[in-house]
Amino acid sequence: MRDPQGDFLRLKDELKRGVLRPVYLLYGQEDHLREKAVGMIVEAVLPPEERALNLLSLSAEESSPEEVLELCSSLPLMGKGKVVLIKGKEKSPLLKSSLLLQYLQNPSPSTVLILSVQGDLTPVPRGLKDEWTYSFPSVKERDLLPWIQRMASEKGVEISRKAAQLMRELLGADLVSVEKELEKLSLYVEGGRIEEEDVLETVGAMRVPSVFELASSLAERDLRGALKAFDRLWESGELPSRLLGAMAWYFRRLLFLKEILGTGKEGTERKEMVSLARRLPQERLEEALLMIYEADLDLKSTSLPPRLLMERLIVSLCG
Repeated sequence: MRDPQGDFLRLKDELKRGVLRPVYLLYGQEDHLREKAVGMIVEAVLPPEERALNLLSLSAEESSPEEVLELCSSLPLMGKGKVVLIKGKEKSPLLKSSLLLQYLQNPSPSTVLILSVQGDLTPVPRGLKDEWTYSFPSVKERDLLPWIQRMASEKGVEISRKAAQLMRELLGADLVSVEKELEKLSLYVEGGRIEEEDVLETVGAMRVPSVFELASSLAERDLRGALKAFDRLWESGELPSRLLGAMAWYFRRLLFLKEILGTGKEGTERKEMVSLARRLPQERLEEALLMIYEADLDLKSTSLPPRLLMERLIVSLCG
């Protein structure tokens, strides 16, 4: 599989150097990156005042090859260039059209054709040169830290590794949410450095006191308190994946704190966390992390209602 960052960064570098292709094939499951790539290409080709006339967008499923070929071959209106954007899915008949193949052999010098395809194309349609193709596979959680750090840098701020890890726990591999929250964080720190505390204060609609109440109740095996905190978070619209991420972060932090305290050093976290880390056995914390991990797998692989899975986890953690 291609590097999740590779083709996006390749495209960005090419556009920065003024390298434009007559045809772009953007494909893969990562919709957010494909949309960003489309925006970058359009911005490089057309000034804002020309986009109303010379940016044409069509559906691959609803457009005939003849219509697409005619649009690509016609001259731009009141400008030097034109962008024809075709959006579709991997099995669109247009991608196998002989007319498209014919156009690819001799593309119009005044047109940039963008084929934005949702899905994995194997093999890539005939006629598309390697330098015209850009793959955007789904970004996995294990690959997310470099994305978070790069996005933060683009917004003019730094982010600590711990803060980036916490964002990954809370948001998962949802690049739309990651970018949205980084935008808020960059304003919050005013060009400075994003730390763990900043993420806890600002990310999403997550109510930090309720999250800590839920996590500490679980650590204390307080079933009534945990269910009460969970109900409030659930009713506020929090996603189960984000709640699991917050719970995992909390228990992982307790485990890390326990290791620090074992060396004779003092932790800098809030007093209740330090107290819990002192009292809870390491085996208890490791067991809790394993149960959260298994619940996350169940959430992604079973058809059971998410609320039932979460409540079952809470009961198990407090048992």
